Amino acid sequence: MPYDGHLYTRFRDGHIAKIDPVTYAATIVHKGPYGSQYGQAINPAKPWELYITLHSNASPNTFAQGISVLDLRPEHINEGFKRINAPGGSGFRDGPVKDAIFNYPKDIKFDKTGNMFIADYGNHCIRMLSADGIVSTVAGQPTKAVIKTVGL
Repeated sequence: MPYDGHLYTRFRDGHIAKIDPVTYAATIVHKGPYGSQYGQAINPAKPWELYITLHSNASPNTFAQGISVLDLRPEHINEGFKRINAPGGSGFRDGPVKDAIFNYPKDIKFDKTGNMFIADYGNHCIRMLSADGIVSTVAGQPTKAVIKTVGL
């Protein structure tokens, strides 16, 4: 739950809407990068942080294949989204988040202590961004797809 009790969502055009949970009135509070989004989550350890993952069609392109964060507090929201992982295209690299590379990061979820879990679709694995900023692979093998075929 965000720090202020409101709901937040992002439209493909980049607009962030703040939704009143009682009246359902929506207010656009920020205009961020354009692009298809797969994941969106609030960090429970820092409930003013909204995280998103963007597809390769993000514009500006610096947000493509990345994980970005927006500080929702009114005094910080105009600072915009900040990409937290390494820039570049699709790939795989664990380590400090500023050096980490993903391949179509999709859904993201947090545990109660602030660790983020990332469904790294293109690398066929689940990766964890620890609360102290280190990315590691916790399930699957990077770039190894698991395909099950069924005979007819």
